Amino acid sequence: MLKKKWKKWRKRIRDLSLAMAAGRRWTSVVLPDLAPASPMRYLCVATVIKNEAAHLLEWLEFHRRLGVEHFVLYDNGSTDDSRAVCQPYIDAGSVTWIPWANFSVWFNQQRGAYAHAIANFGPGSVWMGFFDIDEFMFPVTARSLTEVLREREHLPVLAVAGINFGTGGHQSPPDQGVVESYRRGVPMARQHRHKELLNTKCFVQPYRIESVVSAHWFRIKNDDALGYTEHGQPIYGPPSKQGSLLTADVIRYNHYFTRSRAEFEQKCRGTDVRGPQPHW
Repeated sequence: MLKKKWKKWRKRIRDLSLAMAAGRRWTSVVLPDLAPASPMRYLCVATVIKNEAAHLLEWLEFHRRLGVEHFVLYDNGSTDDSRAVCQPYIDAGSVTWIPWANFSVWFNQQRGAYAHAIANFGPGSVWMGFFDIDEFMFPVTARSLTEVLREREHLPVLAVAGINFGTGGHQSPPDQGVVESYRRGVPMARQHRHKELLNTKCFVQPYRIESVVSAHWFRIKNDDALGYTEHGQPIYGPPSKQGSLLTADVIRYNHYFTRSRAEFEQKCRGTDVRGPQPHW
């Protein structure tokens, strides 16, 4: 009995430390027990957005052409034309739009949305992906994301490494799209030397997930790993702590963290998709 209780508390302590590593001081969002289902689709992507009308169309089309069949967009109080941009996709049934406005500084909107997505849309998908509008996910050599995922169905979570991009010298938003405009990324070898740049975003098999620890990793049922790399290696801690395992040979995402200088300054002045956070 004592051994069982200790195991339970050790797991809670580990979840708390991981949540703190992700910038949170509360534990993971626990999910209901999902049984394997007969999915309607192979790949669904969920994300939280806020005032992304200028970039939504490019992001949706980019990933749709790589095999994403459905998108679940959680709108954290957008005041621009984001909904209007998505309306044709909503009408076609390829986008589900969910109002997801802030209601507490103690609630992480992003992790809550991911948990909601897995619990409510997970049974309808073999895989679910979780990454942001400023992140473009793609296979390095394969023809589609689905091709990469089909070869890794033995993994409960595929943790994908990202390459960070800066302003590319743009002071204001360029006329061209994000992918075309920003070409200056930090090579993976250099990110390994500056481990604070290393991070992952994940594809998960919903019924194998126990809880959402952060936007970057998940608690897997009956597994101590938080995810597996593209080469099948388990990750047991924050990516910056196990950066030597991260590669971008098979699949990667480009993280356009700043976009132009003007957009980055605006980003720094406002709240992000997590919603307002408490000051400690």
